[in-house]
Amino acid sequence: MNKKQKLSLLAMAAGLISATSSAIAEPCTAQQTSTVHLTYIEKIDSVDAGTLVKQYTDRLRDITKSSAFTNTSPIAEYVSLQKPADGEQQDIVISLSLNFTHSYDAISQLVTSKDYLSLDISTENSLCP
Repeated sequence: MNKKQKLSLLAMAAGLISATSSAIAEPCTAQQTSTVHLTYIEKIDSVDAGTLVKQYTDRLRDITKSSAFTNTSPIAEYVSLQKPADGEQQDIVISLSLNFTHSYDAISQLVTSKDYLSLDISTENSLCP
């Protein structure tokens, strides 16, 4: 083995040792992420749809200001209208969702919030790279 090959082999070994020590120095910690979906239903009368969506979004944003919520994603808003029966007012269905670092305190705060038609919370473990 000539000098150039030895130096190349040493450089590869040094890179492998450096990569291995970096992996050891940064242990992987799995993290649980929760996703919440809240659904509300309202009759549309004199209040416009945008105002209703903003009210519910602001209410959820206020809940997530609590210290129980960390790494909170932006709130996603979904709106659909249900065709009314003859003579009835039209219903608007507002669905809001967001992700946050799993916390039982956060789940408790969401469950005790008001006015939702349905509340769905799912939790998953993140895998280490």
